[in-house]
Amino acid sequence: MLMVFAAQTMFERASGPEEVTFDQFTAAIEEGRLEAIAMNTAVETVAGFFEYDESTPLTEQVADISSTYPTGLEEQITASARSQGIPLSVSAEDQVGFWTIVLSFLPYLLLFGFMIFIFTQMQGGGNRVMQFGKAKAKQIGKDHPKVTFDDVAGLNEAIEELDEIREFLESPAKFRAMGAKIPKGVLLFGPPGTGKTLLARAVAG
Repeated sequence: MLMVFAAQTMFERASGPEEVTFDQFTAAIEEGRLEAIAMNTAVETVAGFFEYDESTPLTEQVADISSTYPTGLEEQITASARSQGIPLSVSAEDQVGFWTIVLSFLPYLLLFGFMIFIFTQMQGGGNRVMQFGKAKAKQIGKDHPKVTFDDVAGLNEAIEELDEIREFLESPAKFRAMGAKIPKGVLLFGPPGTGKTLLARAVAG
């Protein structure tokens, strides 16, 4: 938000002259602080230039101050400018520059784009949270090759212990009749590549 506000302030400063009251504008004329004046009778505005480049039309230069004036004061402004020897350009164009329109809307477009970005990020994060734990499990068909203890080479002691668990899973009533209880879990530990995963697949197979 601070970045958008700063951008808006910057564009407001760069897009046009400083707005002053008509009394302030008149005082600038009387004090001789203006080198040129541009008056637009269509929208009743006057623009003042502290520096004036005679080789460039006023319409192509950026004014320093501007103001609106009451209806019917065109002759008074013209007379004041002439009395101070200030060049005056008069136009009657009721038009707004293309870049002025673009710059006036740009801060709002930036804010709108930033809000869409934040909303998209929040929505994406929410979807990831809702999808946590919902990964599709792979279904193994009947034709999928099974791993048995015959496929495990070595590890005889571990195979014997796990084979008892396998038998219990196949015939639980037989072992319960003897008072046996299946362990809640089996911990297989060892360095990588020693066959832990293969043993687990053999129990499942």
